Amino acid sequence: MSDEEPRTVIVDGKKKKAGDERLSATITVLEGPEIGAFFALDPGRRAHRIGRAEDADVRINAPSVSRYHAICVVKSRDGHIATKISDNGSTNGVLINGNPTGEGWLIAGDKIRLGDVLLRFQWMPEDEARYHSDVSDRIRAAERDHLTGLNTRAWVAERLPTVLADATRRQVPVSLFLMDLDHFKDINDTHGHLVGDTVLARVGAELTAQLGPREHGVRYGGEEFLVVLPEQDRAAAAEVAERCRALLEATDLSGVAPGLQITASFGVAERGPQEPVDAWLARADDALYGAKGAGRNQVVVAPPRDSDGPDVQPWRSLPPED
Repeated sequence: MSDEEPRTVIVDGKKKKAGDERLSATITVLEGPEIGAFFALDPGRRAHRIGRAEDADVRINAPSVSRYHAICVVKSRDGHIATKISDNGSTNGVLINGNPTGEGWLIAGDKIRLGDVLLRFQWMPEDEARYHSDVSDRIRAAERDHLTGLNTRAWVAERLPTVLADATRRQVPVSLFLMDLDHFKDINDTHGHLVGDTVLARVGAELTAQLGPREHGVRYGGEEFLVVLPEQDRAAAAEVAERCRALLEATDLSGVAPGLQITASFGVAERGPQEPVDAWLARADDALYGAKGAGRNQVVVAPPRDSDGPDVQPWRSLPPED
């Protein structure tokens, strides 16, 4: 806010003088995939878009949140600084303290629900808001692998349960695939670890470009990756995996090292009803090893849980090598 604007805010429903201490409007995620995330609304910007879109001012990457779910405005109201939130034509609506609303003024402590995500609105001294915002940014950055930009393996324990709970609530399937780069050790041994790191970064970027807003990529190990696909059954997930396989095989890495090419093997599994995550991952891992054992550079799909069929079912078979 500018120096000419009044230093008065609405706190707990009452007008309270802020004195010389400037306050910031803040939002904290209490429930949802981004739980604990903290946002200080930019005092230099009157309108803030809240949603899961990449360019949202307050980005909450949750399936039940629309791309631009709501608009939060910090403005002068009767000579006092206040904050108003408006539904932006979202799918799941906006609730303030449990009450559906098209728009409403916010007071400190208000709970805002956007789909399955619960937020808390609060006024906070600017220096304290900056501190919390910095801590939140560092925590979120730590959840990303510095090399590939994908989630770290910790995401599986910390975030995946929320994704699965959402899929169960909406009664939609959820599948995943494990992907392992073929002969990656040879790349490191032949070209060096710097080239290997460049390859991993490129793979991370290519995977990210293929994933939709509700899909999640994880660097699961050194050259192993995990992709979680809500709303996809095993056939649809296999198509995504095959698209990624073909993309990586066609990736031009000659600028990284002359003659350098990469391929990857994939194991796909659809989660069974109430299937433990460890068992689900183990089935995908079995399928991945089936792909490697069948010659690599292919996708293998695990049968449904408790199936009496073979251990793995090939999705794509390569022609015999000359």
